[in-house]
Amino acid sequence: MGWTYEMIVTKKCMTKLYWWMSQLQNNKPKMIDKRQSQKVIQTDASIAGWGASVIKNNTRIRRIYGQWEAEMENSNLREILAIYRAVHVLREYITQQEYIVCPFSTYDIHFLRMTPLIHFY
Repeated sequence: MGWTYEMIVTKKCMTKLYWWMSQLQNNKPKMIDKRQSQKVIQTDASIAGWGASVIKNNTRIRRIYGQWEAEMENSNLREILAIYRAVHVLREYITQQEYIVCPFSTYDIHFLRMTPLIHFY
């Protein structure tokens, strides 16, 4: 037995499988906890520098930016450092509040998932 094992599937079983497949296709994910206000830190980086915006309830309330001290060829590294610098510069500002960090790429998200101080929902 295993993944390659052949088996006979009854008509009743097929009916139930199709039902489950339709339920999965119609699934509408729901957020378990509702947030009263959304606070977001958006980051981006370029060859010349980095920037971040703090957005609360769809209004930009703070913007920070800077230039790189040295040239960085790797764009993923630039994006990750932009996130790090934004969180570092804003640490006192965001310590008591919950923010959503919106990085630019999926590589950044993978890196942030390994960071113990940043939580994903």
